[in-house]
Amino acid sequence: MLTVAFWTILNIHQSVIAEPIVVDRVIAIVNGEAILASELQTSLAIQSLTNAKGKPRDFSNTQKNAVLEKMIDEKILLQRAKLLNISVDSETIMKIIEDIAENQALTVDKLRKKLKNTGINFEDFKTKLETDVLLSRLRDKELDQKLYVSDTEAENFLSTEVEFNLSSGEISIMHLKVPFNDELGKESSSLTAQEILTSLIENKSTNFGERKFSGYEFEKWGWRKYDRIPELFLNHVISLEPGNYSEVIESKSGFHILYVVERRSTLIQDKIVRYRAKHILKRVDDERNEQEAFESLKEIKTRVLAGEPFEYFAKRFSDDEKSAENEGDLGWAYQGDYVPSFEREAMKLEIGEISDPIRTPFGFHLIMIIDKAQEKVSSERKLTLAKNLIREKRARDVVREWISDMRANSFIDKKI
Repeated sequence: MLTVAFWTILNIHQSVIAEPIVVDRVIAIVNGEAILASELQTSLAIQSLTNAKGKPRDFSNTQKNAVLEKMIDEKILLQRAKLLNISVDSETIMKIIEDIAENQALTVDKLRKKLKNTGINFEDFKTKLETDVLLSRLRDKELDQKLYVSDTEAENFLSTEVEFNLSSGEISIMHLKVPFNDELGKESSSLTAQEILTSLIENKSTNFGERKFSGYEFEKWGWRKYDRIPELFLNHVISLEPGNYSEVIESKSGFHILYVVERRSTLIQDKIVRYRAKHILKRVDDERNEQEAFESLKEIKTRVLAGEPFEYFAKRFSDDEKSAENEGDLGWAYQGDYVPSFEREAMKLEIGEISDPIRTPFGFHLIMIIDKAQEKVSSERKLTLAKNLIREKRARDVVREWISDMRANSFIDKKI
């Protein structure tokens, strides 16, 4: 979401709530515009919604000052947005509010009540969202060129930092060694190793498990990160395609042949799991019905395991109306599509298996997996992922420099 994305880039998340302010006063002036103590109070209260426990807490002067600094940055950026005639319509803000409510399993009215109970005025909340959208649009307009990633740059990233990255890449290798000692001379060992390599290449042999080569066997190294491969061998496999042998490599104790089985990246995987699940959702409005929701799903699981159809309960008792119409079917999903607590459970289940009731921000779920598959990631998808990774790595420094430049050309007078 735009609001979360921009706040993350500014990297100032507080889980605090302001103390009561009796008399409003100016706490900073930015290019002639004032920031009031009441605005700081509202900003702190809104950010306190990110507190996992949802409870107010005391805050230090350092935390308070960090939030004020963020507000100063926002004021400078909003002035820039106004200068460039960047705006946001009320329909967009209401759609964001509806999304926030849905993500918390609430109606907009219930979100209003939740904000009121937290001490946040709904109109102040809307203003804060509008600010975040404006800042995001300004960033896109001002920094689009600096964050642009070409196809060529993404392809280079895939072929170097992803395919051969020494900290994130992995390679699967088979290794054969022909040693030499006083009995078996160096020249003889070298000749034997060369004969083995020639035979392997000519016969295109990869059946390592059942064959010995001149009395020597390949050992399986398995998956290793590049920085865990001896430097002597690394240069010989770094650009070697899977299914190929290295040249004979000489060490202090013998001659070696390496075979590259496969490569993979821990940044961008070659394969991704997708799965199809059905679920039954019981929403939780407050602590009073939390146990009730849990117990009702436990009973449904017992009855399904006894032979009653999962689909019957999903259609009649699930609070997720959209999937209930399809007998609980959520369709196909990829890793990362759902919230972590839901996905962790779904990934552990076998086809046809039903979870225990699990808690997510939406309530309690029963999950049944109806299909699972591994899908090869297309080259187009890899290119898109690479571009996103490059932008993410670049964004923080670019945004920091952008804000720093605008602050340097602004008049700022802090009163606290």
